[in-house]
Amino acid sequence: MAMLGCRPLTDDELSRVQHAFSGTFERRNRALFVLGYTTGFRISELLSLRVKDVLAGSGLVKHVKVPRRNMKARRASRSAILAPVARSFLQAWLDELEAELNTAKEDKGRLHDALQNLYDEQNGVPLLHHETTWQAAMEEAEKLLKMKL
Repeated sequence: MAMLGCRPLTDDELSRVQHAFSGTFERRNRALFVLGYTTGFRISELLSLRVKDVLAGSGLVKHVKVPRRNMKARRASRSAILAPVARSFLQAWLDELEAELNTAKEDKGRLHDALQNLYDEQNGVPLLHHETTWQAAMEEAEKLLKMKL
């Protein structure tokens, strides 16, 4: 049932909106938009979803379910088929998330290795006093950030 005074978007309008997203959260926002127009979920329902709600084992679920506690009237949960177009956008976003997680783990390892160099491993004591150690840690973190850019 359509809302009074509203009309569905045309295919051209849908395409233009999909391609209008940019910035840091481009893939996430695009995936949520496509999921919204393919399922008919309200914005609050979309925003209540978690990554685990669309994952099943090693792949994506066939049906997306919004639990009753996240529904407007809280009377019953709502579920919708995950359309192929939404599936492809969600997969692109999840692939990006996985890559970012792997990069963060690598950066954490490099920073840990750099900080280890500031300690005398034989005696377990800092080679430098506290303020200098903190400054050196910040310099290492800045180097890692610059390497990413």
